Amino acid sequence: MRGPLVGFCCGVVLAHAAPPLWPLVVLATGFGVIACLIDLMRSIGVGLLGFAYAASALATPALCDGDVRASGWVASIVANTELGQRFLFELDDPKDGCRRVRLSYYGAKEVRAGDRLDVRARLRPARGLANPAGFDMERWYRAVRIDGVGTLDAFELERRGRAERSIEGIRRSVLNLREDLAREIDRKPLVHGDVIKAVALGDDSDLDIDTRERFRGAGAIHLLVVSGLHIAVVATLGFALARPFATVTALHPAYLGIAAAALIAGAYVVLAGSGLPIVRAYVMTVIVLIGLVARRRLDGPSVLVTACAAVFLIDPLAVLDIGFWLSFGAVACLTVYFRPRIEPVGGIGGAWRGQFVMSVAFVPCSAFLLGVFAPLSFIGNLVLVPLVSLVVVPLALVGVVAMPWAIGDVALGAADFSIAIAVVVLGWFEAVDLARVGGNPVAPVAVAVGVVLLLAPVSRATRALVALSIVALLFSHRATVVPDGQFRVHVLDVGQGLSVVVETRRNALLYDAGASFRGGGDMADFAVLPALNAIDVPPLDAFVLSHDDDDHAGGAPRLLQQLDVARFVTGRESVFRTLGASRCRRGESWTIDGVVVRIVHDGAGAGTSNDESCVLLVTSADGQGVLLPGDVEQGGERRLTAALDAAGVGTVTLLVMPHHGSRTSSSEPFVARTRPRIALAAAGFRNRFGHPHAKVVDRFARMGAHVIDTAQTGAVTWRSDQPGRVAIARCSEAPHWRRGRLALPCTYD
Repeated sequence: MRGPLVGFCCGVVLAHAAPPLWPLVVLATGFGVIACLIDLMRSIGVGLLGFAYAASALATPALCDGDVRASGWVASIVANTELGQRFLFELDDPKDGCRRVRLSYYGAKEVRAGDRLDVRARLRPARGLANPAGFDMERWYRAVRIDGVGTLDAFELERRGRAERSIEGIRRSVLNLREDLAREIDRKPLVHGDVIKAVALGDDSDLDIDTRERFRGAGAIHLLVVSGLHIAVVATLGFALARPFATVTALHPAYLGIAAAALIAGAYVVLAGSGLPIVRAYVMTVIVLIGLVARRRLDGPSVLVTACAAVFLIDPLAVLDIGFWLSFGAVACLTVYFRPRIEPVGGIGGAWRGQFVMSVAFVPCSAFLLGVFAPLSFIGNLVLVPLVSLVVVPLALVGVVAMPWAIGDVALGAADFSIAIAVVVLGWFEAVDLARVGGNPVAPVAVAVGVVLLLAPVSRATRALVALSIVALLFSHRATVVPDGQFRVHVLDVGQGLSVVVETRRNALLYDAGASFRGGGDMADFAVLPALNAIDVPPLDAFVLSHDDDDHAGGAPRLLQQLDVARFVTGRESVFRTLGASRCRRGESWTIDGVVVRIVHDGAGAGTSNDESCVLLVTSADGQGVLLPGDVEQGGERRLTAALDAAGVGTVTLLVMPHHGSRTSSSEPFVARTRPRIALAAAGFRNRFGHPHAKVVDRFARMGAHVIDTAQTGAVTWRSDQPGRVAIARCSEAPHWRRGRLALPCTYD
C-alpha cells in the first residue's frame, strides 16, 4: 500500500511544478485510471491521479478585481491597527471564484468576528512583492486561500436567523468566543500577551515585527504559530492524562489514550481557529498517533506516508504551506533517527534525543524554507522548543480555558514569565555573530546532507569527517559571483518606493531603503534586509539616502539598527545627519572593488525636496554606467545634466527613472542627454500616482530604451558585464502562485 501512497504524494507535489492546464488534467486522469488497473503500474496510476487532483485545484485561479456590493460574514478575529481594522471576509455568492478576501476598514464603526455584513468594497488581486529573497506574500495568500484584498468603504449589519442554525452559524459562534477571549487577554496586565494569543488562539495579528524577526533569526519562527509541533504536544498530554483512567476502567489504555489525544487536540484546533494549516497538522498528528501508538502493522515510514497522503487529499495546496513541511520534516527526521536503532529510546533519554534531532534538523529546514541559514540555531532550539512547546503552550491553554477563575490568571502569568525567559535566550543568541552564516549557496545543501549522515547510524569516524567538512563550508568565503571591476544591480520590488542594491565582488552599496508603513513595519524587513542577507556582505560598504521622503527613507532607521555601515551619506538637509551621516557633496567619489561610485548631483540650489536628491553614478571598469537620480524633477534634471557635462560623463547603460517615472520628471532634454539602453521605473502595483506616466514611457521608448516597470516585473537584476541582459522576478518560469506572470523568460536580452 505504501507505493500507491508515495505515488499520490509525488503527483500532488509535481502538480505545483507543472502548468495547471485543463487538457493536462484530463490526460493525467485518463492515463491514471488505466494505469491503476495494471498491478505493476498502480503506483504510477495513483500518482497521475494525484497530479490531476492537485492540478484541478490550481487550474482556475480566482479573480478579485473592481468595486463590489455583496453580502457575507467576517471569518476571522478582527485585528485592530493604528489606522483601522483588518479581517477576512467570506462572500455568500462568489463571482469568478472570489470567495475569501482580506479587507481593511478605516471607518469609525466597529466590526466584530462572525458579523454578517452587506458591504461595498474595492477589491484587487491578492498580490505581494516579487523579490528573490524575503517573505513570499503571494505564496502565503494562495496557501491560506485568500483570493483578494481590498478596502471596505461601507457596510450594514445583516441578520439572518437561518444562518444561525447552519454550520456557518457554529463557525460564527466559535469566532465570537475566540475574539472575546483575545480581547480579555488584551485587558490582562501581560507583557507578552501577543505571543500568548498567537500560540493559544492562533491570532498573530498583534505580533510586532521585532518579535517575529527575533524568532525568525534564531530559526524558531515556527514556535510563534499553532503548528504541528504544538498540536502533537497537546495530543501527547491528552494521551498521558487518559492513561490513569485506563486503570479504573475496562478500556484498552492505547485506545483510550488515542481517543483522549484526538479529542483534546481537536478542541485546541477549534480554539485556534480551525484554519486549513492547523487542520492539516491535526490530521497528520492523529494518523501518526494511530499508527505508532496503537500498535498497528505500520512502521514509521508507512505512517509518515499515510499522514502525508491524507493531508494532501484534504488540501492539495498544503505543498505551499511552510508549516506543513516543517512539521513533516520533523517527524521524518525522528523516524530516520529512531527506526534503525535497537536500544531502547523511551523515557527522558529518548525525549532528549528526539529534541536534539529536531533542533539539528531545523537548521537546513529553516535555510531552505525560511531563508535563514543559522547553523548554530539548534543550540537555541534546544532551549526554546521545550520551553515554548512544553511550558508556554500548556500554560497558555490552561489560562485561556480557566480565565474566569483565579487559576487562569496564575497560568497566564506563568506563561508570560516563560516567554520573557525565551526572549532573554533570544537576546543571548542574537549577540553571537556566528548565528548567521550565508552567502554560499552550497552551504545549506552540505548542511542538509551532513544532518542526515549525523543522524543516521554511521560510524563515529564518518560523523567526525562530516562535521569537519560542514565547519569548513560554514567559514569559507562567499562564492564569487561578480568579477573585479564589475557590479550587479538589484532594483528591489518595494512597492511605491525605491531601494537599489549594487553588489561588487566583495562588497555592496545600498541606495535608498523603501517606505515605512503607517500601521507599523517597513520595507527594510520585507525586502531590503532579506536581499542583503542573501548577498551576505557585512559590513555594508556604503548606504546612500537620496532624500528624506518616506518612500525612499522609511526603512532607514531599521536598517541602521541591523547593519554595520562603513559609509553613510544623506541629502543636504537630511534629519539623518544627527545620526552621524555625512552630507552628499557633488564631485565626491570612491572605489569599491574596482567599481567607481561618484556623486554627480547634491541638490544645491534646489527649490523642492525632490530636487534635493543625492544622485549617484556607478561605473564599471569597462565604462558601463548606472545612474540613480532619486526623485529629481525637471528643475533638478537641468542642473544634473550640466553636472554630467562638466564631469565629461556620456550616456548611461541603465537609468532608474527619476521620481518613479512621474510626468514632472524625465524631460525630453534629460532623456536625450542620458539616452539609456535600459530605463527602469520603480513603482508600486496600481499606485495612486499613475507612475510611470504613459508619456514618460513613450519618451524613453522613442529614444530606443528598453523600458521596465517593477510594478509589472517585480525585482530586476542587471549585470555590468552582461549589459544587454535583464533578469525579472515575474516571468514565465515563475511559480504558479505568483500573480501577473509575464510571457517572458526570467533572464532575457
